Amino acid sequence: MKKTLYTILYCLVSIAAVAQNDNEFFYNPDDEPGRQRPGSRGDSTAKEGPVVPHFRTAWQWVNGGLYKKYIPLDSLADGIHNYNVIFKKDVSNTYLGNFPSPYESNIFIHRERNQEFYPLNTVRAYLFKPDDALEWNVTTPFTRLEYFNGGSGDRSENWLDLWHVQNIKPYWSAGFRYNLISSNGSYSYQKSKTYHFSFFSSYERRRLAASFFINQNMGHFNENGGAADFSEIRDTIMSSRYILTRLNGEPSNNYQNFNLDVLLQYNIGKGKRVKTPADTALVTPRHEVTPSDTALAAPRHEITPSDTIHAPGDLVTDSLFLAGKFLPDSLAHSRDSLPPSPDEEIPEEDLIYPVKATLSIRVEENKHAFKESSVDRAFFPRSYIDSASNDNRYRNKLVEIAGKLILNEHPRYTYLPGLHAGLTYKQAVYNQRKQVDQDSTTRDFGTNNFSNLYLTAGIFNVDTADLFNVDASGTLCLLGDYIADYSLQGEITRFLRRDRSAYLKVKGTLQRANPNPFLEFYLGNHDRWENHFNKTSLHEIQGSLHVERYRSEIGAALTNITGYIALDTIAMPVQHDAALLVLTAWIKQTFSLGHFALDQTVYYQTVNTPSALPLPTVAIYSRNYYHNTFFKKALGFQVGVDLFYNTAFLASAYAPSTMQFYRQVLEKTGNYPKVDLFLSLRVKRADIFIKYEHASQYIANRNYFSAYAYPINPARVKYGIRWNFFD
Repeated sequence: MKKTLYTILYCLVSIAAVAQNDNEFFYNPDDEPGRQRPGSRGDSTAKEGPVVPHFRTAWQWVNGGLYKKYIPLDSLADGIHNYNVIFKKDVSNTYLGNFPSPYESNIFIHRERNQEFYPLNTVRAYLFKPDDALEWNVTTPFTRLEYFNGGSGDRSENWLDLWHVQNIKPYWSAGFRYNLISSNGSYSYQKSKTYHFSFFSSYERRRLAASFFINQNMGHFNENGGAADFSEIRDTIMSSRYILTRLNGEPSNNYQNFNLDVLLQYNIGKGKRVKTPADTALVTPRHEVTPSDTALAAPRHEITPSDTIHAPGDLVTDSLFLAGKFLPDSLAHSRDSLPPSPDEEIPEEDLIYPVKATLSIRVEENKHAFKESSVDRAFFPRSYIDSASNDNRYRNKLVEIAGKLILNEHPRYTYLPGLHAGLTYKQAVYNQRKQVDQDSTTRDFGTNNFSNLYLTAGIFNVDTADLFNVDASGTLCLLGDYIADYSLQGEITRFLRRDRSAYLKVKGTLQRANPNPFLEFYLGNHDRWENHFNKTSLHEIQGSLHVERYRSEIGAALTNITGYIALDTIAMPVQHDAALLVLTAWIKQTFSLGHFALDQTVYYQTVNTPSALPLPTVAIYSRNYYHNTFFKKALGFQVGVDLFYNTAFLASAYAPSTMQFYRQVLEKTGNYPKVDLFLSLRVKRADIFIKYEHASQYIANRNYFSAYAYPINPARVKYGIRWNFFD
């Protein structure tokens, strides 16, 4: 697999070199008569005529090709200084202190539970998968470089992220991404590293659209078992490197995740012209998390230069500002936009066809290994395989093939929704140790094979409807090991204003599924179980009110789970017979007074059986800052304070041998304010920050544990830069 990735990387470098040189190798106007003018949208090689603006459009195909959802840019106003991906996804997490390290969200409705390869649930934020990939259309080649650093010397923390995207032809784009996160850790035996490399490409011309994505995710975590003596954290001021840990033999968890995803679409019938956002306005999303580091192209009309830092919710582009216009993030997937100029040709991509057929193929391979050069018998009381050393492996391979026929929305009769139906075939093969056989190296391993055929169907109306959008779909297992499993999901949005700046959103989920194979059977050196659990049922409804004018969001969710499965106090899976009911409410509000902004997010949670599912009652993220521009707006400036807080609760303990969190009843964590001080600058296309993280170590109590026995990192200085390059 490594050879394949290195070959792809070599090809990408070659493509990037050729596509940006002066001989216009990829672009010949004669082979596209009347199709593009120099400097027009999608032409990344034009050399004559007006200067080509740096427009970038990024989107995702929703639900295997139903419609496009445009993705806004992650800008400085979103907080470049808060680059830890688990806290960009959520305001409160249980984790091992180091970055990167396994984690679980403390906000239950956001907790990861969808990975078919169960060990990846605790590292999902560090993975780049097909669901995160974007389609691109750029007028000029775009490169983004990010480098962040924290700590000093051999305890430093590093983040490197490199993107490159460009159009090879006006209708064909390609790009790659490399991301590396590494840290030796503030505490002993805590070295960790995650990285991924991806190549992606998209093609859209006339009736055919195609998307391609391939990548490799890898991670390595040394395990120290947490602090051996909690008083060394709470009662002393001691360098973190001298604090004793419970594991000293450097056992490690390692994972690999490979993805190959192909989506083919073919339009049928006579196309009709529609107004589409050829150059879509960038919106800085106020509340919703979007895939990181993405951009939309700037609008075609009324554009004036600007290089400033804007408050959350402002309409911005990389170096462009749309004068007098505001577009809420609720418009992210709408086709409504300003009409094209009279002399501008409407390209064929701006046609909508009555019917579309799609075919998607996804292949995924996963591996997890727990390695011990020597077994710490004091920490692991049970060893089923080897009490001296061990290399325990668990892996699977997933293949999914889906075909779908889509009846598109009618561009004229907006009350007519789109419909889709299709079949999906899934096969999952799990390879793991099946029995303990000291005399054999092969016979004790075996496979479990799960094959299923699903019927999929749904209804949607998101592109042509003005004030009422709906997207609902479902799957039903017709044949296979998971027969009668089903999933129904829907989202309804009711816009309260014509400009869509205020809206109500309701989401619902009904699901009945077999337990994950990992929870049914597992045999490792220190963990062993064989279960026959019942199916799990999930009913969830969420409702929220968004008012962009006041930068407000208020919402609530009710989750009902029957047959909930979790790891108990000895890290063994158990199923709860009684229904589990979780109520979640939240409010997000930004208060502005001149150049000051107070950005507040508060979550409230309550559960009917807290002994089965401990959660913090309140979780808060408070970002308060002063922002301004200087030197004729050449320098953007922010300085402020971040506060992370959640009430005390029985946070999970962590099992190094499975890389999973489990319930504990020994001690509560939380009720500790973590305070960060930050300064952010924008100079042209470069964003720079410096912050002092965990400044509250010196002003609050020293009970700064996250997971049970795992303290967060002590105070440290961090800095970083994000730089965008064009051409």
